[in-house]
Amino acid sequence: MEQTAYDALKRQWNELDDGMRDYCIDVAKFGGKGSYSTLQGCVQMEQQAEGENQGFRFRY
Repeated sequence: MEQTAYDALKRQWNELDDGMRDYCIDVAKFGGKGSYSTLQGCVQMEQQAEGENQGFRFRY
């Protein structure tokens, strides 16, 4: 499971937004040494959320 997640992430890692990578690394490491499966899940959820909310913009 971890190897499969690692292999999938390795193929797409350089194409991901820096902010998404940093955020998902923090999520995957929360409470322990980290998990590629958790990292992959975070990336997938962030990509899905990004696709569903393309018209949304924060106002500062």
